Amino acid sequence: MSTALKIRPECAVDIAFIIEEDGTRYHAYCPQLKGLHIDGGNEREAFNRAIQAAEIYLLSLSRHGETVASDVRVEVPEGAIVRTVTLEWPLLRTSGIS
Repeated sequence: MSTALKIRPECAVDIAFIIEEDGTRYHAYCPQLKGLHIDGGNEREAFNRAIQAAEIYLLSLSRHGETVASDVRVEVPEGAIVRTVTLEWPLLRTSGIS
């Protein structure tokens, strides 16, 4: 299975997270947001922490005038869980930058 990032016209972004068991913990990452890797004590905690990290990541991209890559495809490892969320794309007018 492969997944891709979708940018929605109403200033929102669909982001897919891959969550894998990692020993006694869980590892969540988002291939569309390079370098975003988070762990948690269980699947839900890893996912929730990954969402928070993605919101900060998107805000940073917006503040630096950068965009999100929309053509990233990734193969999902066997046994991994894929969760997708829709996050608001931070607009410059709401981020304190004029």
